[in-house]
Amino acid sequence: MSNLREIRKIIYRLKRQYGLPVTIKRPDELTYDLKTGATVKTFTEYNLKKVPVLPTKLLRDFAYDLSYIAANKNFTYGGYYDKDTRAIIIDKRDLPSGFFLTINDYVVFDGNQYNVKEVKLAEHNQAVLAIIEGVKNVQ
Repeated sequence: MSNLREIRKIIYRLKRQYGLPVTIKRPDELTYDLKTGATVKTFTEYNLKKVPVLPTKLLRDFAYDLSYIAANKNFTYGGYYDKDTRAIIIDKRDLPSGFFLTINDYVVFDGNQYNVKEVKLAEHNQAVLAIIEGVKNVQ
């Protein structure tokens, strides 16, 4: 039981020192506008006051155009983009009861939207470690 108490203390200290306001967006069912044919996405949002956000890992990547892959041509198009990968720690007591973070959810903080790439549960289900990924610069 002392291990459980230590985990709670660590999470509490991280929230106080490094906590940022975060919004978790969960997509609801898609609805279709019958007049225009457009799909309308609706989200359920959960606002969390303090979530420890760990430092970023920035990685530049290149994506090829489909014609390069399909035809193996010498001249092709593509683009560079910067992947911003972070880790966040969410206290289970801050989440609604029965809520489990999935890879279909989005995390929004500091004006940027991130996709959830990986979800891990901490010991005794006291916290959730989520690896999130967003795009910074697109060229």
